[in-house]
Amino acid sequence: MIDAALDYRRRGWSVIPVKEKKAIGPWKQYQTTPPDEPTLRSLFSKAADGIAVLLGSASGGLCCRDYDDLGGYQRWEASYPQLADTLPTVETHRGRHLYFRGPEQFIKLGDGEYRGTSGQYVVLPPSHHPKGTTIAG
Repeated sequence: MIDAALDYRRRGWSVIPVKEKKAIGPWKQYQTTPPDEPTLRSLFSKAADGIAVLLGSASGGLCCRDYDDLGGYQRWEASYPQLADTLPTVETHRGRHLYFRGPEQFIKLGDGEYRGTSGQYVVLPPSHHPKGTTIAG
């Protein structure tokens, strides 16, 4: 996990360790300043089974469109095939996470959420889902 976490950190993202999708320890301080490499190594020395990225200004404006079901993502993909071919997309246990830079906000939608504030995080590959699957990039 630490190698992947360091790779995400090199992208300028604020990442934290998670266990079963829940943060291991306090993470509020990383909403404004990402952990440095020694801190990240220390954080990931615990029993993490995943990596989460803090969204919004914590990670340079990174946002995630969280599709809670595959059908919602597929409808979007059919409407915007060029974007679907270029934006980073991650397969989740139920649907997809679509990553991009966007406005800092949170919106609850019928098929998931738009997540883009530093008070929120999403789990990244190669994290393990509590139901036994691995989140794939």
